[in-house]
Amino acid sequence: MSSLGSGGPPPGQHRLNLENVGGLPNRPAVYAAWIVDQAALSEAGIEGPAPVLMYVGKTSCLKRRLRRHAQWPWWNLIDLLASRGTLLPAWWSYADKNITGSTAAPPLLATTSMSQARAWQEKNLRWGWVTDPSMGVGPLESRLIKAHRPLLDRSGQGYPARLPVQLRRIGPYEKERAWWLFHASWLAVLTLKPIRWVAKAPSYRPAFWESYAIACDDDGWPVPLTEGTVHETMILDDWSAREILVEVAPTELVDAVADSSTGSDEAAAWWAAYVGHRFLRDSQPHEDALRAALACGASAYRAPRKLPSGPKLDELLDLVRPLPGLNK
Repeated sequence: MSSLGSGGPPPGQHRLNLENVGGLPNRPAVYAAWIVDQAALSEAGIEGPAPVLMYVGKTSCLKRRLRRHAQWPWWNLIDLLASRGTLLPAWWSYADKNITGSTAAPPLLATTSMSQARAWQEKNLRWGWVTDPSMGVGPLESRLIKAHRPLLDRSGQGYPARLPVQLRRIGPYEKERAWWLFHASWLAVLTLKPIRWVAKAPSYRPAFWESYAIACDDDGWPVPLTEGTVHETMILDDWSAREILVEVAPTELVDAVADSSTGSDEAAAWWAAYVGHRFLRDSQPHEDALRAALACGASAYRAPRKLPSGPKLDELLDLVRPLPGLNK
C-alpha cells in the first residue's frame, strides 16, 4: 500500500470504532480510509484489486472527525453494499426530509441500514492519518485527491465529469450499478415529478392516491412521456405508502417501517423505488417487490442487467442528480 512518504495517502493500518477513537489526538490532520480485503470489495460491488482507496479527508480535529465517521456510515457506501444484497437499502437518503438543513435524524428503517453499514465499515475499512502536515491540511488533502482516485470523494481525479459515486469502479458489477440506477430513476420520477416525465392522468382526481401518467421503454427504464409506453400509476403520500410497507414488512422490521417520527417521506421513497418492477420483462407486482426488498430477498434485485449507454444514460443521470442526498 502507498505511504505518505512516497507521495501517497496515509496507509490504512487502523480499525475504527467508538471505543478506540477516544485515544486519537485533537490535532489537525489529513486522513484516508481503505478497503484492504478482496472479499470486502466483492460485498460492496467495487472493482479490485484490493486495496482500494475509499476516501481522503481533512479536519481541524482528528478525534472529533473520526468519531463522526465511526457513528455515521457513508450513504453512498450503503448504496453499493445494498446493490449486492449485503445489507438493507436506505432509500431514506433520497427522500424529502421535510426539515430545513441536512441534519434530519434518520427514521428507524434507515437506522437499521446504518447499523448494518457501521458494522461492515468497522470490520472492513482501515484508516490512516498524518497530523499537522507541513504544507497544511487543505493543500495536502487537495494534492492527494488530485493525484489519486478516492472512490467516495466527489472530486476524485480520473472519473468522468459529474459521474455519481455509485457509477465508479464498476468492473464486473454492471448489473449491480444498473440495479441502483433503475431504482433511483423510478424514485426520482415519482417523487420529484419532473416535467416531461410525469403528467396528471386523464382520470386524475385530487386525493391521497393521485393518478399520474408515466412512461417506460421495453426494458422497464423510465423515459419521458413522448418516448415510450405510457402507463397510469398512483403516486402515494407517505402515510399511504407506509401502510403498504407495514403490511409487507418482515416481522422484525414492522416497528421500524411504521416509524414516521422524523417527518421524512421515507415510505414514499421506498414505494417509488420499486414501481418499475411492474414494467420489467420479468414483471413483479409492486407489493411483492417491496416485500422482497425489505427481506433482502433475491427477487428484490430484478432490474435491467446492463446500464443504458450514450444519451439515454446521460438523460437518466440528469434525472437522478436533483435527488436529495445524492453523493452524500
